[in-house]
Amino acid sequence: MYREKGKKLIDLVSDYTVIDIEATSRNPLEAQIIELAALRVRSGKVVEQYETLVSPGIAIPQEIVKLTGITDEMVKSAPHLSSALRTYLSFVGNDVVIGHNITTYDTTIIYDKALSELNASFTNDMLDTLDIARHSTLVCENYKLETLSSALGIVNKQAHRALSDCYAEYEVYEKLRPLYDKTKISQHNKASGRKKNKFSDSTISLKMLYSMLTSLDTNDEFSMYYWDDLMSVKEFIDEHGELAGNYPYDDVKNITDKINETAIYSTEALSNMISSLISFSDPVYSKEIVEGNISLVGKKVVLTGEFSRSSKDSISAELTQLGAEIKSGVSGKTDILIVGSLGSQDWVCGSYGGKVKKAMELKAKGSDILVIGENDFFKRIGDKNE
Repeated sequence: MYREKGKKLIDLVSDYTVIDIEATSRNPLEAQIIELAALRVRSGKVVEQYETLVSPGIAIPQEIVKLTGITDEMVKSAPHLSSALRTYLSFVGNDVVIGHNITTYDTTIIYDKALSELNASFTNDMLDTLDIARHSTLVCENYKLETLSSALGIVNKQAHRALSDCYAEYEVYEKLRPLYDKTKISQHNKASGRKKNKFSDSTISLKMLYSMLTSLDTNDEFSMYYWDDLMSVKEFIDEHGELAGNYPYDDVKNITDKINETAIYSTEALSNMISSLISFSDPVYSKEIVEGNISLVGKKVVLTGEFSRSSKDSISAELTQLGAEIKSGVSGKTDILIVGSLGSQDWVCGSYGGKVKKAMELKAKGSDILVIGENDFFKRIGDKNE
C-alpha cells in the first residue's frame, strides 16, 4: 500500500507535537495500538499533554506486557481505537510531529489506523529524532532512544510507556538542537588533517550506512526492535540509490528488498536478516581461510592501514623474502589484502578503507581475493613459508 504521508523535514522547528504509541507488535503491518500519547510544544516548552490507553480488541502478547507493563486488565475498560484515535488526531491537529523512529513506525501505524477506522488522512509533516541524532555531532554507541537519553543525561522513568517516552523524546530533541548540523559532518572531515581527507558526499553516506550496521543488535533484550532496525536501514537504502555499486550498498539492498508491504516476519526471521546485515559491517573475513597456513609464493599482496607489528616497509620486505609480490593498489589480480590492526586516518568507511572497499566490490563480482586482518595473517604464514 502506498501511503501519502507528510514530508520528512530537515529544518528544526520550535512549535510542534511529540507523539508516541505503544502497540502489540514492533511490525507496523500487524500492530494494534494499546496506548497513545502526545505533548503539544510551543516555543520549545510543553504547554499541554494527552494520553490514553486503548482497547486493542486482542490479547496483548506477553513480550509486550513484559516490555511496557500494560496488561489486558488495564485496557479492559479503555476506549476503543476509533474513539481514542479521533480525540488523539484532534489534539495533534496540523502540527509538525516529532518522535523517535516515527517515520517508519508510529506514523505508519497511525496512518493506517486513521484510514481504516475513521476514513481519515494523517499527513502531518515529520521530524524524526533518530535522523536528527545521526546528523548531529553527538558520539553514541547507537541511536536507540535509551542510548541517546543516557548520553544526554535524560531520565526516562517509565520507558516504553507512551507519555514517558514522549517526554524523553522531547528532551532528546531539544538537547540535540544545538548539536544538529548536517554540514558539520563534512566540515569535520575536511578539517581533520591532511588534504586528501576531504570526503565526498557518497563517502559520508557510506559512513552513515556503516554506523547503522554497527549499531544493529540481535540480543534478546532488543528482540522487539528488529523490525525498527530493519526498516531504518531499508529507508536509508531506498533514499540513497546513488550509492549503487559501492560496497556494501548492493548487498544490503538485496536483504532489505525482502521486506515488503505484505510480508509478516517471525522474530527468528527478522533476527537472521539483522545478523546478515551486521556481517557487512566487518568485511575482514578471516573465516574464509581454509585450514592450514598461507603460502605467499607468487602471490600479489597489498597492505592497507597502519600495522602494530612494524612499519609497512619492514613488513613488505619480510613478505617479499617469503615469495610475495607487494603491490600498491587493489585490482582483479590481487591475491591477498592484509588489513593493519591499527586502522588509518584515511580510511573512508568507519573501520575499513578504500582498498578494502575495492576488494569487497571485486569479491562481489566473483574475485577470490583474501581480505584478512594483520593478526590473523601472521598466525598463518609460519610453517609453509619457513
